[in-house]
Amino acid sequence: MYNDFSGFAHVLDSLDVSGKLPIEIIPGHEFRRATDQEIDRIKRELKNHRLVISPYEHRIISTEKSFTTKPLPSTQWKYYVISFNNTNDELRTIENASNLLKNDISLGYMFFNQGGLGFSQAEISTYFIDHFSYWYTSKLIKRSEILEINYNYNLITNLDPIRYPPIVKALSDFHQTKMITDRSLLKVLSYFAIFECVLTHLPHPNDTIDSITRQIRTKMSLLGKRFQRELEYSLYFPSLTDPEKIWKKLYDYRSRLAHGESVDFTRQFHELQSHDKIRFFLLESLKLLLLYALKEPEFISDLQKC
Repeated sequence: MYNDFSGFAHVLDSLDVSGKLPIEIIPGHEFRRATDQEIDRIKRELKNHRLVISPYEHRIISTEKSFTTKPLPSTQWKYYVISFNNTNDELRTIENASNLLKNDISLGYMFFNQGGLGFSQAEISTYFIDHFSYWYTSKLIKRSEILEINYNYNLITNLDPIRYPPIVKALSDFHQTKMITDRSLLKVLSYFAIFECVLTHLPHPNDTIDSITRQIRTKMSLLGKRFQRELEYSLYFPSLTDPEKIWKKLYDYRSRLAHGESVDFTRQFHELQSHDKIRFFLLESLKLLLLYALKEPEFISDLQKC
Protein backbone atom coordinates (compact mmCIF):
# COMPACT_ATOMS: atom_id res chain seq x y z
CA MET A 1 0.00 0.00 0.00
CA TYR A 2 1.40 3.39 -1.03
CA ASN A 3 1.27 6.16 1.59
CA ASP A 4 1.37 9.73 0.37
CA PHE A 5 2.99 12.10 2.89
CA SER A 6 2.79 15.17 0.65
CA GLY A 7 1.37 18.37 2.04
CA PHE A 8 2.12 21.96 2.91
CA ALA A 9 3.15 24.12 5.86
CA HIS A 10 1.46 27.46 6.41
CA VAL A 11 3.75 30.48 6.64
CA LEU A 12 2.56 32.32 9.76
CA ASP A 13 3.85 35.70 8.66
CA SER A 14 1.70 38.17 6.79
CA LEU A 15 4.04 38.81 3.86
CA ASP A 16 4.31 41.23 0.98
CA VAL A 17 6.43 39.22 -1.45
CA SER A 18 8.17 40.98 -4.32
CA GLY A 19 9.20 38.75 -7.19
CA LYS A 20 7.94 35.77 -9.12
CA LEU A 21 6.57 32.69 -7.39
CA PRO A 22 6.75 29.74 -6.88
CA ILE A 23 10.34 29.28 -5.72
CA GLU A 24 11.92 25.87 -5.21
CA ILE A 25 13.67 26.02 -1.85
CA ILE A 26 15.11 22.52 -2.03
CA PRO A 27 14.07 19.67 -4.34
CA GLY A 28 10.45 18.77 -3.67
CA HIS A 29 9.78 21.86 -1.54
CA GLU A 30 8.27 25.07 -2.96
CA PHE A 31 7.50 28.46 -1.49
CA ARG A 32 4.28 29.66 -3.14
CA ARG A 33 0.87 31.19 -2.68
CA ALA A 34 -1.73 28.92 -1.09
CA THR A 35 -4.46 27.48 -3.29
CA ASP A 36 -8.15 28.15 -2.51
CA GLN A 37 -8.49 24.68 -1.01
CA GLU A 38 -5.40 25.17 1.14
CA ILE A 39 -6.68 28.55 2.33
CA ASP A 40 -9.92 26.91 3.47
CA ARG A 41 -7.97 24.42 5.58
CA ILE A 42 -5.74 27.14 7.02
CA LYS A 43 -8.71 29.35 7.93
CA ARG A 44 -10.41 26.52 9.80
CA GLU A 45 -7.39 26.24 12.10
CA LEU A 46 -6.95 29.99 12.48
CA LYS A 47 -10.45 30.27 13.95
CA ASN A 48 -9.00 28.81 17.15
CA HIS A 49 -6.90 31.96 17.61
CA ARG A 50 -9.77 34.46 17.35
CA LEU A 51 -7.87 37.02 15.31
CA VAL A 52 -9.70 40.35 15.55
CA ILE A 53 -8.63 41.31 12.04
CA SER A 54 -7.16 38.82 9.60
CA PRO A 55 -3.69 40.08 8.70
CA TYR A 56 -3.78 37.77 5.68
CA GLU A 57 -6.89 39.39 4.20
CA HIS A 58 -6.39 43.06 5.10
CA ARG A 59 -3.92 45.81 4.47
CA ILE A 60 -3.12 47.22 7.91
CA ILE A 61 -1.56 50.66 8.07
CA SER A 62 -0.40 51.58 11.56
CA THR A 63 1.17 54.54 13.30
CA GLU A 64 2.26 54.92 16.91
CA LYS A 65 -1.24 55.92 17.99
CA SER A 66 -3.70 54.52 15.47
CA PHE A 67 -4.28 52.14 12.61
CA THR A 68 -6.51 51.70 9.58
CA THR A 69 -7.47 48.55 7.74
CA LYS A 70 -8.50 47.87 4.18
CA PRO A 71 -9.93 44.53 2.98
CA LEU A 72 -7.98 42.98 0.14
CA PRO A 73 -9.46 41.20 -2.87
CA SER A 74 -8.98 37.44 -2.57
CA THR A 75 -6.42 37.52 -5.38
CA GLN A 76 -4.18 39.61 -3.08
CA TRP A 77 -4.64 37.63 0.12
CA LYS A 78 -1.38 36.90 1.91
CA TYR A 79 -1.60 33.18 2.54
CA TYR A 80 1.73 31.57 1.68
CA VAL A 81 2.88 27.99 2.13
CA ILE A 82 5.89 25.75 1.74
CA SER A 83 4.71 22.60 0.00
CA PHE A 84 6.49 19.24 0.31
CA ASN A 85 6.34 16.06 -1.76
CA ASN A 86 5.94 12.77 0.11
CA THR A 87 8.04 13.74 3.14
CA ASN A 88 8.09 16.45 5.76
CA ASP A 89 11.47 15.35 7.16
CA GLU A 90 13.28 18.46 5.90
CA LEU A 91 10.87 21.06 7.26
CA ARG A 92 12.69 21.57 10.56
CA THR A 93 15.96 22.22 8.72
CA ILE A 94 14.10 24.59 6.38
CA GLU A 95 12.72 26.34 9.47
CA ASN A 96 16.21 26.70 10.94
CA ALA A 97 17.42 28.09 7.61
CA SER A 98 14.47 30.52 7.48
CA ASN A 99 15.18 31.73 11.02
CA LEU A 100 18.47 33.22 9.81
CA LEU A 101 16.98 35.49 7.13
CA LYS A 102 17.04 39.20 7.88
CA ASN A 103 13.26 39.04 7.48
CA ASP A 104 12.87 35.66 9.11
CA ILE A 105 9.95 33.37 8.27
CA SER A 106 7.98 31.25 10.75
CA LEU A 107 6.07 28.09 9.87
CA GLY A 108 2.86 27.10 11.63
CA TYR A 109 0.38 24.36 10.86
CA MET A 110 1.55 21.47 8.69
CA PHE A 111 -1.21 19.92 6.60
CA PHE A 112 -1.06 16.52 4.89
CA ASN A 113 -2.90 16.05 1.59
CA GLN A 114 -4.42 12.78 2.77
CA GLY A 115 -5.64 14.43 5.96
CA GLY A 116 -4.02 15.03 9.29
CA LEU A 117 -2.27 17.94 10.90
CA GLY A 118 1.00 18.64 12.67
CA PHE A 119 1.94 21.69 14.72
CA SER A 120 3.73 23.07 17.76
CA GLN A 121 1.07 24.64 19.96
CA ALA A 122 3.66 26.57 21.97
CA GLU A 123 5.33 28.12 18.92
CA ILE A 124 2.10 29.05 17.14
CA SER A 125 0.40 30.48 20.22
CA THR A 126 3.48 32.52 21.10
CA TYR A 127 3.69 33.81 17.53
CA PHE A 128 0.10 35.06 17.55
CA ILE A 129 0.54 36.67 20.97
CA ASP A 130 3.60 38.57 19.75
CA HIS A 131 2.63 39.50 16.21
CA PHE A 132 -1.06 39.77 15.48
CA SER A 133 -2.22 42.71 17.53
CA TYR A 134 -4.03 45.72 16.11
CA TRP A 135 -0.68 47.28 15.27
CA TYR A 136 0.73 44.48 13.14
CA THR A 137 1.85 45.34 9.61
CA SER A 138 2.99 43.00 6.86
CA LYS A 139 6.61 42.03 6.43
CA LEU A 140 8.18 42.88 3.07
CA ILE A 141 10.36 40.10 1.69
CA LYS A 142 12.14 39.91 -1.64
CA ARG A 143 12.49 36.87 -3.88
CA SER A 144 16.25 37.04 -3.35
CA GLU A 145 15.73 36.61 0.41
CA ILE A 146 13.56 33.54 -0.09
CA LEU A 147 16.30 32.09 -2.29
CA GLU A 148 18.70 32.51 0.64
CA ILE A 149 16.81 29.73 2.45
CA ASN A 150 18.46 27.24 0.09
CA TYR A 151 21.91 28.68 0.83
CA ASN A 152 21.31 28.54 4.58
CA TYR A 153 19.84 25.04 4.31
CA ASN A 154 22.98 23.78 2.59
CA LEU A 155 25.19 25.36 5.26
CA ILE A 156 23.21 23.58 7.97
CA THR A 157 23.15 20.18 6.28
CA ASN A 158 26.89 20.35 5.51
CA LEU A 159 27.82 21.07 9.13
CA ASP A 160 29.50 18.15 10.92
CA PRO A 161 27.51 17.74 14.16
CA ILE A 162 30.22 15.57 15.74
CA ARG A 163 32.95 18.18 15.29
CA TYR A 164 30.86 21.26 16.08
CA PRO A 165 28.24 20.43 18.74
CA PRO A 166 28.05 24.00 20.16
CA ILE A 167 26.91 25.33 16.78
CA VAL A 168 24.32 22.58 16.41
CA LYS A 169 23.04 23.30 19.93
CA ALA A 170 22.95 27.04 19.25
CA LEU A 171 20.80 26.55 16.13
CA SER A 172 18.37 24.38 18.09
CA ASP A 173 18.26 26.79 21.03
CA PHE A 174 17.72 29.72 18.69
CA HIS A 175 14.66 28.04 17.22
CA GLN A 176 13.34 27.20 20.68
CA THR A 177 13.34 30.88 21.64
CA LYS A 178 10.22 31.09 19.45
CA MET A 179 8.38 29.48 22.37
CA ILE A 180 9.23 32.50 24.56
CA THR A 181 7.10 35.59 24.05
CA ASP A 182 8.82 38.84 23.10
CA ARG A 183 7.17 40.35 26.18
CA SER A 184 9.38 38.25 28.46
CA LEU A 185 12.90 39.36 29.31
CA LEU A 186 13.79 35.67 29.47
CA LYS A 187 13.98 35.85 25.68
CA VAL A 188 16.76 38.42 25.88
CA LEU A 189 18.61 36.32 28.45
CA SER A 190 18.24 33.30 26.16
CA TYR A 191 19.84 35.24 23.31
CA PHE A 192 22.82 36.08 25.52
CA ALA A 193 23.13 32.40 26.45
CA ILE A 194 23.33 31.42 22.77
CA PHE A 195 26.11 33.94 22.15
CA GLU A 196 28.02 32.37 25.01
CA CYS A 197 27.40 28.85 23.70
CA VAL A 198 28.99 29.72 20.36
CA LEU A 199 31.77 32.10 21.36
CA THR A 200 32.98 31.54 24.89
CA HIS A 201 34.80 29.06 27.07
CA LEU A 202 34.53 28.74 30.82
CA PRO A 203 36.75 31.50 32.27
CA HIS A 204 39.94 30.36 33.94
CA PRO A 205 39.53 30.93 37.69
CA ASN A 206 42.98 32.45 38.14
CA ASP A 207 42.77 34.74 35.11
CA THR A 208 41.16 38.03 36.14
CA ILE A 209 40.68 39.26 32.54
CA ASP A 210 39.27 36.02 31.10
CA SER A 211 35.65 36.98 31.72
CA ILE A 212 32.59 36.15 29.62
CA THR A 213 32.02 39.88 29.05
CA ARG A 214 35.56 40.39 27.71
CA GLN A 215 35.28 37.35 25.47
CA ILE A 216 31.99 38.48 23.93
CA ARG A 217 32.90 42.14 23.43
CA THR A 218 36.29 41.43 21.82
CA LYS A 219 35.11 38.52 19.67
CA MET A 220 31.92 40.19 18.41
CA SER A 221 33.91 43.31 17.59
CA LEU A 222 36.32 41.16 15.56
CA LEU A 223 33.58 39.17 13.79
CA GLY A 224 31.58 42.24 12.82
CA LYS A 225 34.00 42.81 9.94
CA ARG A 226 33.36 39.30 8.56
CA PHE A 227 29.59 38.97 8.69
CA GLN A 228 27.43 38.24 5.64
CA ARG A 229 25.72 41.61 5.98
CA GLU A 230 26.72 44.65 7.99
CA LEU A 231 25.74 44.73 11.65
CA GLU A 232 24.55 48.32 11.83
CA TYR A 233 25.30 49.31 15.41
CA SER A 234 24.35 52.94 14.81
CA LEU A 235 20.89 51.92 13.61
CA TYR A 236 20.11 50.53 17.06
CA PHE A 237 22.32 52.64 19.33
CA PRO A 238 23.05 55.96 17.56
CA SER A 239 24.75 57.55 20.58
CA LEU A 240 27.31 54.72 20.85
CA THR A 241 29.96 54.13 18.19
CA ASP A 242 32.51 51.65 19.57
CA PRO A 243 31.33 48.00 19.22
CA GLU A 244 33.35 46.89 22.27
CA LYS A 245 31.75 49.58 24.42
CA ILE A 246 28.32 48.58 23.16
CA TRP A 247 28.85 44.94 24.10
CA LYS A 248 30.26 45.98 27.49
CA LYS A 249 27.11 48.03 28.08
CA LEU A 250 24.90 45.19 26.91
CA TYR A 251 26.56 42.83 29.37
CA ASP A 252 26.07 45.31 32.20
CA TYR A 253 22.40 45.27 31.21
CA ARG A 254 22.39 41.46 31.10
CA SER A 255 23.93 41.26 34.55
CA ARG A 256 21.21 43.45 36.04
CA LEU A 257 18.47 41.34 34.44
CA ALA A 258 20.04 38.07 35.58
CA HIS A 259 20.27 39.33 39.17
CA GLY A 260 16.72 40.67 39.28
CA GLU A 261 17.72 44.33 39.38
CA SER A 262 15.87 47.12 37.60
CA VAL A 263 17.15 48.78 34.43
CA ASP A 264 16.81 52.55 34.12
CA PHE A 265 16.79 53.70 30.49
CA THR A 266 16.66 57.35 31.52
CA ARG A 267 20.01 57.24 33.29
CA GLN A 268 22.64 54.45 33.32
CA PHE A 269 21.32 52.67 30.22
CA HIS A 270 19.95 55.60 28.23
CA GLU A 271 22.25 54.79 25.25
CA LEU A 272 20.56 51.39 24.87
CA GLN A 273 17.15 53.10 24.69
CA SER A 274 14.75 50.23 25.52
CA HIS A 275 14.31 46.49 26.06
CA ASP A 276 12.80 46.16 22.59
CA LYS A 277 15.71 47.94 20.92
CA ILE A 278 18.13 45.59 22.66
CA ARG A 279 16.09 42.53 21.67
CA PHE A 280 15.98 43.57 18.01
CA PHE A 281 19.73 44.17 18.00
CA LEU A 282 20.56 40.86 19.67
CA LEU A 283 18.27 38.99 17.28
CA GLU A 284 20.00 40.39 14.19
CA SER A 285 23.43 39.87 15.78
CA LEU A 286 22.64 36.23 16.54
CA LYS A 287 21.47 35.57 13.00
CA LEU A 288 24.72 36.96 11.62
CA LEU A 289 26.85 35.07 14.14
CA LEU A 290 25.12 31.75 13.40
CA LEU A 291 25.41 32.29 9.65
CA TYR A 292 29.13 32.91 10.00
CA ALA A 293 29.54 29.95 12.35
CA LEU A 294 27.90 27.70 9.74
CA LYS A 295 30.16 29.08 7.02
CA GLU A 296 33.39 29.01 9.05
CA PRO A 297 32.81 26.48 11.85
CA GLU A 298 36.49 25.66 12.33
CA PHE A 299 37.42 29.32 12.82
CA ILE A 300 34.56 29.78 15.32
CA SER A 301 35.60 26.62 17.16
CA ASP A 302 39.16 27.93 17.46
CA LEU A 303 37.92 31.37 18.48
CA GLN A 304 35.80 29.86 21.24
CA LYS A 305 38.95 28.54 22.89
CA CYS A 306 40.70 31.93 22.89
